[in-house]
Amino acid sequence: HWAATRLDEVVYWGPDHVRQFCIQKDPISIEQILDDTWAEGGLILDFDEKSLLWFGGELIDNPLNTLTYLNILRTKWEGWGVSWAIEGQLDIVRYLSLPDSLIIGDGDEKTSEIGLPEVSSYDGANFLYANILASYSKSGQTLASLLFGAQYADFPIGYSDPEKITEFIIKSSYKDFPRSETESETCEPLEGGIHFDFDQHKIRIWCCSLAPGHLDQLKQDLGDWEIDVGVDYQWHKTLLPDWSWHNLDVLGAKEMENHYESREGKIEDNPALSVAKYLTETESRDVKVSSEALISRDYYSPKKMSVVNWLQQLFKGRGR
Repeated sequence: HWAATRLDEVVYWGPDHVRQFCIQKDPISIEQILDDTWAEGGLILDFDEKSLLWFGGELIDNPLNTLTYLNILRTKWEGWGVSWAIEGQLDIVRYLSLPDSLIIGDGDEKTSEIGLPEVSSYDGANFLYANILASYSKSGQTLASLLFGAQYADFPIGYSDPEKITEFIIKSSYKDFPRSETESETCEPLEGGIHFDFDQHKIRIWCCSLAPGHLDQLKQDLGDWEIDVGVDYQWHKTLLPDWSWHNLDVLGAKEMENHYESREGKIEDNPALSVAKYLTETESRDVKVSSEALISRDYYSPKKMSVVNWLQQLFKGRGR
């Protein structure tokens, strides 16, 4: 518990470190596993199969960064299979052969009919948040559009007849507007893409997060349509060579690797430390922070930092 948004920092250092990280945590019962609403990360470390299945981390928040990071991990986890849990907690419980109902309730709104979103007129502010690239091909012709305000990349289907997506893409006002060189703001990174191939009866989706249960519902509703889901978006760039892919500009692999290397041995900023620092500096209060508040936070890398030394440096000359 309580490490979901930092799992990217943990898995970077390889299987032995992840194992030590896991065994330091208190075990929980099956009933305590968080559901798909509350779980922000999770991992399976399988030494028998040499397999890592995981999701989480604050930096790994879109498929562009996710793909870059997975490629980095695969060089560090030599001899291991590294997989991203695209349906989050659902992939985790299924790996353990546990029932879906453990994390998804019968009335979960995410698996209900979601319908097609409304198409509104273009304006510059809204376009900054247009983050789903939808396209289709039919009879040798391909058309694409940038869609606005999606939380999940599978939302345009709406569990409807795929034919409706052609009309929706044609009507969409969010086309491929090039980014102005004079604008200080840029478009949000793409959250995902979806392509309908009517000739081959195939749907391809790329994203880093699908609502748990959506994929099963899609397969059930769409019948004989083949559905392929993954993090990689390179195939979409090949399919749409004339599209302006500027909103796929992301942190490069080397920059990302340097970021994680720089975290080695560092303790995470803790709210207790921030509050203590504020009270000490602004109100000259005599503040004490229990080392217990930091125990679960000192795990970023195999190198450890003394909590006592950290506190001594923080409060040096300021009382206790």
